[in-house]
Amino acid sequence: MEYIVNNEYGSLVYLRKKQIQIKERSLYVINHICKLKLTSLKSYSTGIKLTLDYKYNIPILLNHYLYLCPLGNMQNYETIWVNYKEISNIRLDNEKMILCFYSGNEISIEKNFSFWKQLENKILKIEKYLEKIK
Repeated sequence: MEYIVNNEYGSLVYLRKKQIQIKERSLYVINHICKLKLTSLKSYSTGIKLTLDYKYNIPILLNHYLYLCPLGNMQNYETIWVNYKEISNIRLDNEKMILCFYSGNEISIEKNFSFWKQLENKILKIEKYLEKIK
């Protein structure tokens, strides 16, 4: 999975070579993916909040290939979820960032580079914590 966005029919999941329309909102889909990994979005978020004191934009690290990152408030309909592990590089274009995926797909987001650096720092700290508790 590269990223997931909400649309008028539910949510659209972008994979490397295709798109899948799902009847449910992206938050439901993300929570379902978490449940497949024997957790829930709420449980994971609460654990990270208590352990690392993160309150917003909490990345969900489910395995070595799936790092789901909200690009805004998790509850917001407009929030896009990206899989950090599928991003090959990032370009800056005026006030926007363009996330480039290994497949060649791109998505433009209205975030600045400091937002992205904070997200990467959160990912690194969560990785270190998870490695420590293994």
